[in-house]
Amino acid sequence: MATRTARSTGGDHGGNGSARAPAAHAKESPQDLGHDHDYVLPLVHLHLSERAVDVGFWAALAGAALFGVVDLPVAALVGGSIVIARRHARG
Repeated sequence: MATRTARSTGGDHGGNGSARAPAAHAKESPQDLGHDHDYVLPLVHLHLSERAVDVGFWAALAGAALFGVVDLPVAALVGGSIVIARRHARG
């Protein structure tokens, strides 16, 4: 499961005077420079774009419905709920 992280371009916003820890990967790939958000796989610290995570999610949901792991109405309900939740979150 990927964990979503937001990149900060500013300084310390905590107000307690503590400095932020430096990023583990100070050098960013050219693909990551245009994205505000990305996902990080916890054990390997691999940065994935939001689009890659979306494609993986929809492929896994379709595969689960195709192979009968979940019934088609359940997959449709989960997919529809995700679409509605994302539209609501984006405003």
